[in-house]
Amino acid sequence: MTVIPMLRSVLFASVFWLGALGKPPKSAHPVVVAGPLMGQSLEIRNSDHSSLCNTGGSWQWTWGNPKIGVADILCLLDGLELAGWDKDENLVKHKPKVEVRPKGGFHQNGLEAIATIFGAPVLDGDSHLGPRLRAKGYVDEDSFVGHAYDWRLSVHDWEVSSFPVLRKLIEKATNSTGAPAVLTGISMAGPYLHAFLSWTRKHDPRWAARHIHAFIPVAAPFNGAVMALSAVVSSVLQTWSTDGECPRCDPPKVHPAIPGNSNLIEGMKGWLKGEAMNVADEVVKKIIWNWPSIYWMSTGLDYSTDPPTDPLVITMINGEVPPMCSMDKLSATKCGSTQTREGWRFDDPNYLTSTQCAECYKMNTLGTCAKGYDEAFNGWMRQLCCKKHQCNAKSYHASELPDLLTEIGREDSASMMKYALSVGTTTDPGVPVHCVFSHNVRTFSRLSFATSEDLDKARVTLDDGDQTVDANSAEVCTRWDSTVKVYRVPGVKHTGALDVEQVLDIIEAVATNDEQAWRGWREPAISDVRVTSNESLAAAGDLLISGMPTLSLFV
Repeated sequence: MTVIPMLRSVLFASVFWLGALGKPPKSAHPVVVAGPLMGQSLEIRNSDHSSLCNTGGSWQWTWGNPKIGVADILCLLDGLELAGWDKDENLVKHKPKVEVRPKGGFHQNGLEAIATIFGAPVLDGDSHLGPRLRAKGYVDEDSFVGHAYDWRLSVHDWEVSSFPVLRKLIEKATNSTGAPAVLTGISMAGPYLHAFLSWTRKHDPRWAARHIHAFIPVAAPFNGAVMALSAVVSSVLQTWSTDGECPRCDPPKVHPAIPGNSNLIEGMKGWLKGEAMNVADEVVKKIIWNWPSIYWMSTGLDYSTDPPTDPLVITMINGEVPPMCSMDKLSATKCGSTQTREGWRFDDPNYLTSTQCAECYKMNTLGTCAKGYDEAFNGWMRQLCCKKHQCNAKSYHASELPDLLTEIGREDSASMMKYALSVGTTTDPGVPVHCVFSHNVRTFSRLSFATSEDLDKARVTLDDGDQTVDANSAEVCTRWDSTVKVYRVPGVKHTGALDVEQVLDIIEAVATNDEQAWRGWREPAISDVRVTSNESLAAAGDLLISGMPTLSLFV
């Protein structure tokens, strides 16, 4: 008779224990982590039998796989390339018979796709976020949830594909734990989650109030990054460089243990020489110029200020040729030309400086050039008389970037940039925000080019930031009414933000309702920044570029 009540007690205790297994500590909140641009694993399925990259109908883990070899780079880039852009629907055009998805698919373990990338721990290193939360009682994919997505696409693509998945993940976590969730993530995860919150408001204005406790963006480019714009307009490889003028820099200090190569370009010169570097750049540009996310991550309009700020981001030093230099179509010249459009070369190739053009006319050699004109070419029968004019600089604000891309003949790019500007992430997201970012690291802040016809290499102006996100973009969240607190960490490079223990302290404190801890958080001195790991996502870029000489045989 006593056995049955005892069994009932054991059964009840087992059910209770199993039900509590997925719950975080009392009064705590589930944590949902979204992945960043490029920092989450993707897999490819290619059923095109005419392709060099047919996967036989099975999914192949390519981006993020630490065991991928140089021979696999071809398949990787074939999968990452998109077929184009539908400007009417604001959706990408996928390549026929090629599918790409987060590792494991949208409905599987999202942590698997973002915890480690090319062998570098993002969430699961010794002292990273995962081990910390598990030590507090969090359980993977229940109270500690990962969300991965195809980071190449547009906001509208995500509205169709991954935002509904994220909403269900959050609802499942909040229902399971009985508490609203904390949203966090590094880099583009911040704008991605901001766009997601905007999408939920369209469908249910009260959804976020029921399901979101706090939003903790880390190193988020809420108004894009000039570095991304450099990749869109000019050179992809240059975006890994920190070369440039820095008129306001007070030589910044960088924590010596923070991950990330300070100048990948210099490191690459040892094994990508001469033309191979140019080939590599062209191969990568061909691929990423079709990614809407890169345009979305370029600098846009800033609505966190009143009135909105339209930052000046690109200057063409010789952007406007005076009309006098092109009145005669045959003798017209460009800024810095060594000859006329017709092909008459100046006797002195340095006759014009890089910021000058010439108004020219031809006459026989027996004549004398008119007053104010120089003899620029003296031939057997004809001579060229020219007058120098100063070329004017032409500057482009963020709102004018579609115009610039149209002027250089990239219509799809202009359309993607126009759409990106329409779905910016600088407005107040309407949920409690704990904003975390680094500063005091040299970062792209403005670009200039000699002319719009010579965009191979930008002249870069550097300023404050985290080496990727400039301060103007990182500080957007400081101006939101919903921001509860701003946390600044000195000298931390962009990819290393989640390797810093003080950053993880913030996420843990907010998630576990340790209000005293997060309210008492103070900016550390650079010597006091505690680093959990020396590994970096830069390995992904190193691996990708290392395959370029091989790829040049195929593209």
